[in-house]
This record gives sequence, C-alpha cells and structure tokens, in this order.
Amino acid sequence: MNTFKFLIAGVLLAFGTAASAATIDPLQLDFADGSGSGGTMTEVSPGDIHGVDIFIGSLTVRGTGTLEGEYVVDAMLNFDTSADTLTIYGTAGDLGITTQQNLFSGNISSFDWTDGPFTDIFFAEGSGGASAELLAAVGGSAGAFTYVGFSLESFDGEVISTDFLATQTTRSVPEVPVPAAVWLFGSGLLGLVGVARRKTV
Repeated sequence: MNTFKFLIAGVLLAFGTAASAATIDPLQLDFADGSGSGGTMTEVSPGDIHGVDIFIGSLTVRGTGTLEGEYVVDAMLNFDTSADTLTIYGTAGDLGITTQQNLFSGNISSFDWTDGPFTDIFFAEGSGGASAELLAAVGGSAGAFTYVGFSLESFDGEVISTDFLATQTTRSVPEVPVPAAVWLFGSGLLGLVGVARRKTV
C-alpha cells in the first residue's frame, strides 16, 4: 500500500511540474507623459469631462519577460465621459510602430472628478484593448484589459501630469506541451503501480 501511494505521488508531481510551466504574469501597459505634458481637461457640463490631446510620451511594459521596459511613444490621449470612450492614438517608434493608429481604446465605466482651487484631478476605470500591432511588438496576445489606474492632474485646464495603467485580465496562455520524457516516466510509474498491486493480492 505504501508503495502504491509513493508511486501515485510521483506521477502527480511529474505532471504538476509540467503544468506549472504555463503560469505567466499578467501583461501591463503603463502609458505616461514621459518627458513632457500637455493637452486640456475641462468640465464641459456638470458630470461631463473631456480630455483633449493629452500627450503620451512613454510606455512601460511589464509581464513580457525579455521585452519588459520603458519605450518612447508619440501619442495623444482623448476621452469623453458623456460617450464613455477613450483612445490613445499615435506611434511607438521604439517598438517599430510608425503608422498612426489607436494604440489603445476602450470605455469608461466610472470616474471621479475633483475640481480644486488650484489643480483638478481626474481618475477613471474601465476596460478596453490594445492594437494588434502593439501586442505583437511587446510579445503579448489578444485579450481584454482593465484599467487599474487612469489619473490626470491639471492646472487651469491644462494637463500637467498623466498616468494610465492597464492590466490584461483575460490574457490567453499558450498550452505548454508536456515533454515526452514526462509521459514515458508517468506511464512507466503507472505500469509499476499495476505490478505492485498484483503482488499484494
């Protein structure tokens, strides 16, 4: 009986080790103003905030292994809370994306707006997706993103600080094939289990 338990544990360990190889960190895209800022953020009507041509100068990528790092981009963030939409439109030369496109687009599900005496602060959450070309450039795969942080700070309507962080919550994980040696090892152990059980009868 002890031999049977030991062999089953060995089989589970072998297959568990192979399956764990499919675990990956979530892909994160962190857009920020980089070396500059610009654009406007205004309250067009009560509860209706518009962000126009807010400069995005950098993209920090996490969760892609060797492609992780900070890249220079030349893009603009635009959003409209009445339509619940946003886009980050431009290029990412460091990633080989030289054609103007929507690097990221999505919807706004909720937001907070603080109209201060000196600075205004805007924070929003929602979901969206990155362009296929951007995902290919950073080694990502298709899947939906959720904003875990989208904040802007402005002074007299002009944006002075930008940060937009999105995490891919439905990233597809490629299946990792189980090595042939593991299959042979597992089948061999199962064969030995059969022998051990026959001997105990």
